[in-house]
Amino acid sequence: MGKLTLSDKFFVEGKELEDFENILKQIDDSTEFLRISGGNIGFAYYLNASFMKEAYKVLLITQKELLSFEQGLLNFKVSETNMYPVPSIGYISKQNVNEQLCEESFDTAGYVTYLNGYVTYISGGALSSLMTRSGICGEQSSKKSIFLTQAMCEALTKTNPRVTVVTRKMLNEEGRYDRKIFAFLSEKYIPIPQRTIIRAIKALLKDGKFGSSEINRWYVDHDFTSIHIEFPEVGEEFSDISGLKDTVVPGIVLMSSDTGKSSFIIRGTYRLKGCNRYVIVDEYARKHIGTITSEEILTDCDREIMVNFRKLPEELARKMGQLIGNGHLVEKALRDSLIKLGIRKIIGKTRFAQLLEQLNAEIDQAAIYSEYDVAILIMGLADRLEGLPKSLLQPVAKATGRAPFITLSGNDEDNEELILMPEEESE
Repeated sequence: MGKLTLSDKFFVEGKELEDFENILKQIDDSTEFLRISGGNIGFAYYLNASFMKEAYKVLLITQKELLSFEQGLLNFKVSETNMYPVPSIGYISKQNVNEQLCEESFDTAGYVTYLNGYVTYISGGALSSLMTRSGICGEQSSKKSIFLTQAMCEALTKTNPRVTVVTRKMLNEEGRYDRKIFAFLSEKYIPIPQRTIIRAIKALLKDGKFGSSEINRWYVDHDFTSIHIEFPEVGEEFSDISGLKDTVVPGIVLMSSDTGKSSFIIRGTYRLKGCNRYVIVDEYARKHIGTITSEEILTDCDREIMVNFRKLPEELARKMGQLIGNGHLVEKALRDSLIKLGIRKIIGKTRFAQLLEQLNAEIDQAAIYSEYDVAILIMGLADRLEGLPKSLLQPVAKATGRAPFITLSGNDEDNEELILMPEEESE
């Protein structure tokens, strides 16, 4: 079972609920949501032109005099000129910090922060949200500089008097706590505790309303938590009742983020038995405003997603009697349908041409195909797209999930439209 670390590269995945629960408990126990004045955050910018064995030479940039630091700060003098203190040279002792996390912050942002009297490291995600809060974007946001750091410091004080800072802290081998910032969010941001998600999942798995359930996969990193639960008995039942030649397994995905990267999202999915990837049919998103309980999550799952579980297999059953023909008629129907669903726009013309060549090679030229057969081909499409960037997997899953609900023959190439569902919304 994976163990939580503060590295930006941290992630774990698996299929066992107990492991999922344990890692979320670690995250909950280590996380704090601090609502503070932006002017109380200091920035120690790394002067990497200096090479010192025992300390990091830094420039302290702050809008207020930071009176005491309980760890890691040596030889700082802050003198005031007019309204704000002048940036001052100082040193951070390597003995008093986690060198790996410190240097990761220097590489990512160019600095570490001082928060509530402690050296506090910063993640790449936190840097991105800080720039958003500071109104800094475009080419300048990708460059590390003293002037950019000072601009962010001033912006936090002037335009964002109070912010919610998402931090995690962990006890290190020396018996001290390492602290790291993972997001700068609105003062109104209200997180959903990870334990709430676990309680909802346990209740969902225990309910038995949809027969046996299986965890297909869960994934956790510092920005996202997601779990995919499937109901194989319901899939078998749908196939028997509707007379489908294939088994489509319904499921739900629960996704959340306690760093503002996403709303709380529930997705309705279907996966063809034998395929690895699923299609997305329904999606419900809820912003992090106000509280949300495990009971509300269950209600949302039932009302927004599960109530529609029968629609896709019913649509597939209707398509079994809608014949297309054979040979080039099937190839044209497949091509036109993929264009209508927006697949060519999503994956690009070159990859689209390669995909069509692969699909056409699988078509039995002598067999008579129905719209059902074409829909099944499209629903299994993601497994054929090797090397597809992760950023395109969700749009492909949403587009292919529409296949059973549209006419899959006689489409005009000019009728190209991308059928989208709501995207995640960051706080």
